[in-house]
Amino acid sequence: MYTSTGIDPKYILAEAPELDAHSIGYGILYKIKPNVDLNFGVLKVFYSDLKEAGVKYEKEVATFAAGIQYKFD
Repeated sequence: MYTSTGIDPKYILAEAPELDAHSIGYGILYKIKPNVDLNFGVLKVFYSDLKEAGVKYEKEVATFAAGIQYKFD
């Protein structure tokens, strides 16, 4: 997925730069029993670096998730 912020570079905050990004995620499910599942997922966001007024803005985000799902019969 591609996200474009549309923000003019002169209005970007150095502490929390809003940068354009590409995101990719992946998840799997492992069935332990007929009514119990384990879920795992990862997400990586690739931000576009930006250089404005001699300052280079860059950011990196990676996320991992795990869960257990129980289905009541």
